[in-house]
Amino acid sequence: MATEILVNDGGAPARILPYEGYATLTAGEYVKMNASGKLVQNTTSGTKGLGFLLTSLTSGNIGSVISGRGVQLNVYVSGTIASGGPLYVRAAADDGLIAQGAAAGSTVAVALEANTGGPNLKKVQVV
Repeated sequence: MATEILVNDGGAPARILPYEGYATLTAGEYVKMNASGKLVQNTTSGTKGLGFLLTSLTSGNIGSVISGRGVQLNVYVSGTIASGGPLYVRAAADDGLIAQGAAAGSTVAVALEANTGGPNLKKVQVV
């Protein structure tokens, strides 16, 4: 899970901030804030979220979200992914996972490991 920061050399600003969850969420998911000001999965392709959930949470409880560019994390991905490929929110499945893609304006990370199937935890670099 994204329960650890794999690399942050200090040159890229990374923040870990607490947010209240709207529903049960799992560490490693890409999240955004809903209209109530609570965390939900980001299931909208082409949009940026707050970041990746660092700790799992249940509805009404607090979880930590890590945001920032250049941070390397283990996060949930799905599908056939080539190392070095851009990753985007997989909205078609409405599950908030990130997958290989190159849609303009939607890249949230770059895969640092290849993947097949999923969801699987893989190393990515946040962009």
